Amino acid sequence: MNKWIVPSILSLSLLVSCAKPKYRSEEGGFAVSFKGIPQENTENVATAHGDIAVTMFLDEVSPDMVYLVGYSDYPEAVLAATSPEAHLMKTAENVAESVKGTLSDVKKNSVNGFPSLDFRSVGNPFSVAYRLIIRSTRMYQVGIMKQKEAIKDSEIQGFIETFEILE
Repeated sequence: MNKWIVPSILSLSLLVSCAKPKYRSEEGGFAVSFKGIPQENTENVATAHGDIAVTMFLDEVSPDMVYLVGYSDYPEAVLAATSPEAHLMKTAENVAESVKGTLSDVKKNSVNGFPSLDFRSVGNPFSVAYRLIIRSTRMYQVGIMKQKEAIKDSEIQGFIETFEILE
């Protein structure tokens, strides 16, 4: 037997056994690669359209960085009043305003065929990178908030880009 086969098989089995499975929320209808176990919280938020329940999953990666996934279900009439793209852009503007920043790197996209919007905002004291997605009447927010320094592309790839909508 080749002397490299056994060590290669052992190395591969260690990599496979160390791979962390994605966090799944059946109720939320998503899966994503959090670093740890997120804290889940649901609150009713008063809006011009009435109270909307917002469910958030927060994973404090470090004292200066948080991974988050949130979702909320809107009344059909709210989303029917404007295009999904306009609703996503308005939400992105609100996120940027909340960190006292300006939108940058705005990109229209899609996730599983559903409209999405990726963006960044550098504010004070937070930088954020987000992906917003609308699926029917549910809007997902997938984001990273970080203090003191800009969010790296590798951080976005390691978290935001791992988000998937469960069928």
